Amino acid sequence: MKTILVPVDFSENAANALHFAINLSQKLQADLILFHSFHTFHVNPYGSARALDEEMRGGKQYADEQLRQFYLKAGGNPLDTPVLISSPNELRDEIMQLVAGKHIDLIVMGTQGAGSKLEGMLFGTNTAWVIEKAPCPVIAIPEHLHLDTLTEIVYATDYLPGDLVNLALLTPVADLFKAHVTVIHVAKDESWAAVQALAAFEQQVMTNTDFTDISFRLWKGNGVERSLDQYLETNKVDLLVMTAHQRSATEKLFGKSMTKAMALHAATPLMVFHQ
Repeated sequence: MKTILVPVDFSENAANALHFAINLSQKLQADLILFHSFHTFHVNPYGSARALDEEMRGGKQYADEQLRQFYLKAGGNPLDTPVLISSPNELRDEIMQLVAGKHIDLIVMGTQGAGSKLEGMLFGTNTAWVIEKAPCPVIAIPEHLHLDTLTEIVYATDYLPGDLVNLALLTPVADLFKAHVTVIHVAKDESWAAVQALAAFEQQVMTNTDFTDISFRLWKGNGVERSLDQYLETNKVDLLVMTAHQRSATEKLFGKSMTKAMALHAATPLMVFHQ
């Protein structure tokens, strides 16, 4: 991960996300890009093109300076200023253009949680949209959470081929933080077949990595979303990692997305890979 994008709206949520992104970029020796979508409110539609251009330029200069100050307040090094991008374009469109044009490897955003009772909730924020649409991994930092480091990372698996690739990307990050990784699979029971399936997946993972601070466990429960919620409530977890799979037509019809729902958890940061 060489380039990290942090969308900024100057809120407390964004400050917490930026604080973690700064720390992560330093450990990864990655480039950091801050982006803000600004709005002009006094544009005269009958004004000259020059006047409109000057107003846009003034808005951009002001937004860039605000980004610079925001970066410093979040703990950024004044001698290592990141790339600052401000634009009057719509936030979602601009993020997708930046991901493609700047070869973004990771997006870190703040989000508002809605409590730990996740089932049936809808999540309509920009962060949820980015989680679902962005082709690169996304980390969502809950509001009021000042995350300095990672000690315990949980990766939720369905034993899909993409999980092996994602774990190969995740374990170097865990190693930089000296964090432990727990790979968890939610099962209805702890039958012999379930235990053997977990053991087979563990063997696949360990064949493809030198990372050793990792463990594998079954978590008994009905429904992945509810079961993971229960796990987070009973275990100290600094980062939950999931894979966003292609949703079925029924899920799209009813607006359900487990990764979007898990992003509502009020206390646990969420990292989402895409299948």
